[in-house]
Amino acid sequence: DYAFQYTAAAYTDVTTAVANDTEEDLTLSSVFTTPASDRLYVGASWEFQGLHAKLLDELNAAASVLTVKYWAPAGWTALADVVDATAVAGATLAKTGRVTWTVPETWERRVLAGTGDEYYWVELSVSAALTTSTKASQVLPIRSPDGLRRIAGYLACHHVLNGLAAGA
Repeated sequence: DYAFQYTAAAYTDVTTAVANDTEEDLTLSSVFTTPASDRLYVGASWEFQGLHAKLLDELNAAASVLTVKYWAPAGWTALADVVDATAVAGATLAKTGRVTWTVPETWERRVLAGTGDEYYWVELSVSAALTTSTKASQVLPIRSPDGLRRIAGYLACHHVLNGLAAGA
């Protein structure tokens, strides 16, 4: 639903760049200019189990580790089981791939950067500067299958209750 880069103590809306199909329109090396403080935030109205990063020609070759955090009751909390399939030889964002994790039970919605509504957010950071001109075409949330199971459960309950009501 939303994506923001946080660079130089300011939020910039990059939702269109991460979601559209324009090739290499999000310059990740600019998002993470100062690795100690710069962040990329991706938010959705539903819990998600990862991100798909579509990278084409402008890839990172610099050694760097991606850290993913989520919003918990105690604030930004690192996810412990992140699998970064965009990494090659210690360089994150070096190829198209998925960054996945187990959906945390304590994930909470929050308002970020004046969105007005609450979303589930992840915060991405890197340990070192990326290769100049590292670009992404898309960075999209991967919908959690748990949400689909909940919907199926609600539909099953609805049918059971309607059947019981009809029998009465």
